[in-house]
Amino acid sequence: MSQAVPLSARKPAGGSIEGIAPFLQLPHFSESVLKKLARKKVRTFEDFRELNQQERADLLTKVAGFSPAQSQDVEIVLEMMPSISFDIKCETEGEEAIQEGNIVTMCGWVTLNRKNHMVRALPHCAHYPFHKEENFCINRCSKSDQGIKGRAGASPKELNAAVKEAVEKVKNGSRLVIGRFLAPEEGTYNLTLYCLSDSWLGCDTKMSLKLKVLKRTRAESRGIVQADEDDGAEEEEVEEDEYDDESEIQ
Repeated sequence: MSQAVPLSARKPAGGSIEGIAPFLQLPHFSESVLKKLARKKVRTFEDFRELNQQERADLLTKVAGFSPAQSQDVEIVLEMMPSISFDIKCETEGEEAIQEGNIVTMCGWVTLNRKNHMVRALPHCAHYPFHKEENFCINRCSKSDQGIKGRAGASPKELNAAVKEAVEKVKNGSRLVIGRFLAPEEGTYNLTLYCLSDSWLGCDTKMSLKLKVLKRTRAESRGIVQADEDDGAEEEEVEEDEYDDESEIQ
């Protein structure tokens, strides 16, 4: 929708799962231009981006028939397009291992790298009715610029170092993402996390993550049940006290 590219253009072609769609978001590109590039064995968007600037300029001007100004338009957009990398870990706060029924915190940094070294950019969306802000999502994680938490037993010096490190990462285009989910039953799970863009075609990326869940021991299960029963008893006592107070008022 952002790039006004038809869904049919995303059909796999030439070894690319994105088809010709990423090319069509670039200025001055059309299917006829892509046919000319294919003769020079540039069939995927990855092939095109991996060329250096001079190679692309020669390809566009000598093969595709672009003017130098049109070739420069393409280069400006490519310099804005991000390369995304991310490092995510799963853990249970306060525990060394993840067990059945634990609240698992999925936390890590997402980094955007651009050739023009900008932290943010307005995507080239020629047919969009107004300026389009770029957004990214990782599954169901929320994007945040903050999220530094103190660790039990951490010294002020360690906390200050962690904050300074986080600030530098944010300045350089990284963002902290945090998501939580309930640990499934015992077993080892191979997860795939996707970082998706709502503005750029061909920039989505993914990473694999292994999640090992241990079986909860009987003692721990009894402790949880006992805690729930104690909470219920306290609620009943509170309700009785409130009733007595109302009787005295009457």
